[in-house]
Amino acid sequence: MTYINLPATLTYSIRKGGFRTKKEATITAAEIEAQLSKGIVPHLTPVPIDQCFDKWQLIAFGDIASITS
Repeated sequence: MTYINLPATLTYSIRKGGFRTKKEATITAAEIEAQLSKGIVPHLTPVPIDQCFDKWQLIAFGDIASITS
């Protein structure tokens, strides 16, 4: 993971799904907030929308090709 330094005046909303428990999500949010308070922001890699959609479709519906053939 790479980080970039940004001014402390910027604020960000933390959003990530898929945690098993609320406690796990709270711990992760606290770690990210600590990094943000130090001015460290994770540099996220952009993903093309078609790859994102294909991944979502596979997770939501499984292998559609076997169902429709």
